[in-house]
Amino acid sequence: MEAHYHLCFQVGRVARQLISHYNRVLAPLGLTTAQYFVLVAIKPDEAPTMGELSNRTYLDNSTLTPIVDRLERDGWLERMSDPTDRRTTRIQLTSSGLERLPDARQRGDAVENAMREQLGDPLVDLLTDGLRKVARIEL
Repeated sequence: MEAHYHLCFQVGRVARQLISHYNRVLAPLGLTTAQYFVLVAIKPDEAPTMGELSNRTYLDNSTLTPIVDRLERDGWLERMSDPTDRRTTRIQLTSSGLERLPDARQRGDAVENAMREQLGDPLVDLLTDGLRKVARIEL
């Protein structure tokens, strides 16, 4: 079978294009796609642990840690000790992060909305569901 017919080829191509679109719209805020998805995985009124954030973002700790480091350095997030367990570090949005997050969300939503506009909700939903199933396949 030719490479362009393989699911892996198409998924990789689409992933690169989407990341490029997100990076372009988020660049004025100094954010990358990965940083954006970490930020939106944190609710404004909570402080997840690194493990919880890792599970939500599907990033392992070795990938997540430098992303959180950069977001902390740029004032989006802060680390804090868990008051009930000093061994546990929690992550929360800073007041500056909370102020800037709506702009980031609006930019990220614009990419999603453009896809929905061009493809239609039914196809986007079908693709999303299909990709979730593909992600759970164990080979």
